[in-house]
Amino acid sequence: MSEGVNLVVIGTGDVPTTFDNLSKISAYNSIFINCDTDMSEYAAVLQQYVASGGNMYFSDLAYPGVTEAFPDKVKFGSGSTSVGKVNAALENANLVTYLGKSTVEIEFDLSSWEPIESVASGVSTFVSGDTSPLGGTVDAPITVGWKQGSGGCVFYTSYHIEGASTGSDQEKVLKYLILNIN
Repeated sequence: MSEGVNLVVIGTGDVPTTFDNLSKISAYNSIFINCDTDMSEYAAVLQQYVASGGNMYFSDLAYPGVTEAFPDKVKFGSGSTSVGKVNAALENANLVTYLGKSTVEIEFDLSSWEPIESVASGVSTFVSGDTSPLGGTVDAPITVGWKQGSGGCVFYTSYHIEGASTGSDQEKVLKYLILNIN
């Protein structure tokens, strides 16, 4: 998905010196926070980044950054310890058109992931499903996002994108979100 894009990868060891102030990340139009990267210490910088028009994506166990930087947007349940697949519903008409179907299979490939319990008004659910067999909840939001005031967009998925095969529907969902940030 990074064809023709100037992609920069920051290792976890570089997070403290990269995210310690807005000027170091303001050149990027989008930042992806990988699973298990705790960005809660940098909540103020993340808020400033999104308020100034930057976009952020958080993957499952990176949820502490969402909780600290945007505390009123997503309520998380208790962590799950099961792997498996969920037949999920697409909740966005444009996403349905993009994928040409209204349901997708989402693979939860790691035994630890963070389910969403609920979302605030103004937060869009793009994908939802019954994650209760995996330790989540019935009809849970699985992929959510919102525009932060007049700034950028924030997205969160309860699952890993790399958990499924290349070209999978869950990869296509993320690609849709990236291509349609506004």
